[in-house]
Formats: sequence, structure tokens, C-alpha cells
Amino acid sequence: IVGDLSGLTRDRQYGEAKWQGRSYILIDTGGISGDEHGMDEKMAEQSLLAIEEADVVLFLVDARAGYTAADQMIGEHLRKRNKRSYVVANKIDNIDENLARAEFSPMGL
Repeated sequence: IVGDLSGLTRDRQYGEAKWQGRSYILIDTGGISGDEHGMDEKMAEQSLLAIEEADVVLFLVDARAGYTAADQMIGEHLRKRNKRSYVVANKIDNIDENLARAEFSPMGL
């Protein structure tokens, strides 16, 4: 399920992209909060499987929510897996870029 509302992505969604003459496969997943149950737990499992498949992880964070315990947990998971990872701040409009960068810098990704 994919839509404009938050929290609808359930399975891994695959797409292809080309950039500067190179081909890429992108995987979009649902979010992980760390306290999933039922269907949300299955969704989190899909996200963790996508991390295992990936060569590079673009870790999308919600800049308005700030650095959360879930962000910390996922960051630790990525470091343990030794995954090349980049933090991408979403919902950055009306937020000072430097403050957002400083808030997420403890992730060390």
C-alpha cells in the first residue's frame, strides 16, 4: 500500500534509477519506531531485510520530530551492520539547517 498519508508503506517497494550513466535499484520501506506490534512489526521486519540487501542506506529522518530514540536505535543497527549510510533529513522546511544538522550529528553516520 502506497499513498500520501504517513505510515502506509508496508512492503519493500523497488524502483530503478539511472544517474550519471550508472544504474541503481532503490528500495523504499515503511518506517521503524522500535515499538512495533502486529502489522507494524511485519513492516519493520521488511525494513530490516531491505537494510541487509542494501549496499548503501539513505536513512530518512523527520527533522521536525528531532533526534529520537528510534533514530538512535536504527543508527546503532546500521553501524553494527557496517553499512555505508547517509542521514537524509525530511520535513526540513521552516527549520534552521544548521540546527537540524547539529541535532542529528550524534548519529555518526
